[in-house]
Amino acid sequence: QSRLLPHRLWVADVEMLVADLPVSVPEHLAATTRALEQVLTSLREREPTSPAAIAPTGAQLDDCGWVANRWCELLPVPLELKQRLMQLDNPLVRLELVGDVLERTGIAPL
Repeated sequence: QSRLLPHRLWVADVEMLVADLPVSVPEHLAATTRALEQVLTSLREREPTSPAAIAPTGAQLDDCGWVANRWCELLPVPLELKQRLMQLDNPLVRLELVGDVLERTGIAPL
C-alpha cells in the first residue's frame, strides 16, 4: 500500500523478499550468462562510472538469480514486467523467462 503525503512525498509499506538460494546456471541457459558478460564488458568500456558497469565474479555468473536480476535491471521492458520477473521466488524459472525475453526481442539470440 502506498500513499501520497500532503507535502507530495510518496511513502509505502514494503515487505522484504527472502534472498534467492544459489542455483547454478544449467547448460541450456549458459548463453544468457555469456551474453550478460558481453553486455557488462561493453558497458564498462563505454560508461565506466555507470552503476551498472560492474565486473561480476565467476560465482555470480554461475548463479541463476544473480544473472536473471542483472538482466532485469538492463532489459528495455516495462517496469511492470521487470517487477513480475524479479518477484518470482524460483531463480531458475526467472532466468528461463529472461532467456525467452532475450530471444523474442532479439537482444541475445540464444
